[in-house]
Amino acid sequence: MHPDTLALDKRGRYQFDRYTGYYLGRDIGVTGETNYDTRLHSKALVVGVDIDGHTKAYPLSGLAKQPVVNDTVGGRDILVFLERGTDTALVYERQVDGRPLTFEIQREGVGTQALVRDLETSTTWTALTGVATDGPLQGTVLARIPSPLSFWFAWNDWNPETELFLTEGN
Repeated sequence: MHPDTLALDKRGRYQFDRYTGYYLGRDIGVTGETNYDTRLHSKALVVGVDIDGHTKAYPLSGLAKQPVVNDTVGGRDILVFLERGTDTALVYERQVDGRPLTFEIQREGVGTQALVRDLETSTTWTALTGVATDGPLQGTVLARIPSPLSFWFAWNDWNPETELFLTEGN
């Protein structure tokens, strides 16, 4: 999206992630887990949604199998999208002009190459930005919903009553 972006050049240093052992290990850290919940492994990555006190977590492992989820949380229709190439998860409100839209993958890709299409109008949307690029709704922008990426133990500690989106095998 921003081809002229300047990036930090580490000049070959930091060739590995120092936290790999932490990600794979059972140790949670300094404070530990206060609300142990076995529905997922403690360090499973989830994207969380909180709409007016209604919370739901979407494991990245499940989204990898089903990268577009049309759902409702707290009475609001949402679209959860995972860009599998980068593990970027985004959540949008999927209602346009008072009408919920149903989305599917049109083309997988990275960045602006990832496209979704709504079934109601056949409009094409850039998944990373939520902008309609072709079709009857061209120029419309889906509203983003705050959706932090978190370890399951952390999300669940802060949201003990959370719902959990599950697909087969996650």
